[in-house]
This record gives sequence, structure tokens and C-alpha cells, in this order.
Amino acid sequence: MKANESTSIGKEVYDWLSSSGVLSKSKLARCTNRTRMLHDLGLYGDIAECMMEELEKAGVDLSGFDFYKYFPPEFPGESKFASICWTLVPVSLKIGILKKGYPPLYLKTIEQSLKHKVWSDT
Repeated sequence: MKANESTSIGKEVYDWLSSSGVLSKSKLARCTNRTRMLHDLGLYGDIAECMMEELEKAGVDLSGFDFYKYFPPEFPGESKFASICWTLVPVSLKIGILKKGYPPLYLKTIEQSLKHKVWSDT
């Protein structure tokens, strides 16, 4: 890892995260460019979707963004029964299950998207 890759997040990303009201101030203070939205912050489903919509409101073109590449849905399952069972699973187990198979979405990527006003995950 390069030295500058683990630096603190920029003001735009901090403001974007804090405006969501999802993260505590202490959690926000620990965020770096290498913080991952799903894997480290536990953001997925409707909350992650709302946060990405806020990027669009900030003028970021997300036409190339595939939400389900990075985030699982709020209630995975093919049937109502599967969705109900999912709601009964403890939160810590849910997060562990959800993280598997999803590539990390780093805050550095969000910062670059805010800077250039277009989604790029490269």
C-alpha cells in the first residue's frame, strides 16, 4: 500500500458521509481513503442506495455505476419466505454473509467521482 492511500478522507467525502446521518462522529473520524462502504462501514441495501442517490444530487454522473456489483439488496431472497427468514438472522451474521462476493467500494473511489463528477471504479 502506498503511503498516501490511507490518508484521511477529503472534505467533500466527509460532508457526503456526515449528511447521510448514518455514521457516528467517531466512525466518521476513523474513515480513510481505504475505508470500504460495505465491508468496513456495513452500508448496504436502501441506506447505500440513498447515499449513492446523494452523489447524483451532488452532480456525479452514475450512469456507469452498477449498484448490485458492490452492494447486496436490503432483503435478499427469491421468495417471501426467504425474505422473512432473512429478517430473523442476527445483524452480525447478516453483515458477514453480505460481504462475501462483493468487491470493495473504497471512499477514495467516491472522492474521485465527486471530484470528476463522473463514476469511475478504475
